[in-house]
Amino acid sequence: MSPGATADPRVLVRRFRERDAQTAADAIRTLKLRGKKGAAVDEAAMRTFLEREENVLVVACAEATPVGYAVAYILDRVDGTGAMVLLYEVEVDAERRGAGIGRALVEQVTDLARETAAAKAWVLADPANLAARRLYAACGAGPASEQLLFAWSGCDNAPDVE
Repeated sequence: MSPGATADPRVLVRRFRERDAQTAADAIRTLKLRGKKGAAVDEAAMRTFLEREENVLVVACAEATPVGYAVAYILDRVDGTGAMVLLYEVEVDAERRGAGIGRALVEQVTDLARETAAAKAWVLADPANLAARRLYAACGAGPASEQLLFAWSGCDNAPDVE
């Protein structure tokens, strides 16, 4: 498949920009926050997010309906040897999984990493999330280490929408 292509030719995958803030907010509401009490996506905040070149939102739409998205961040390296791209999140509508949408989303992000001459692209995955592991492997990634993720509680003032 060509970059941005899926098994369904009606699905278009592309990076969203500031002008896409309303559709981007709708995509997150539809795919991530569906049924969550008090869940909202502020369009102004989405516009601010999309204004920044280092923030990446790639969305898959089928006939103008969001069916998947990926969030990534382009990070500067302190040693100045190029950027790193963190693939932070991939979400595909449950009814559309297995159609190549997740793969097309990830490939858009890895293509961006190559275009920006990133030193590396990486993603964190729960070892128990076999679907994510299969997706990343199908896109050419492999486990890089056995490192553990540590998090600090009390640092997140945002509403819990997970």
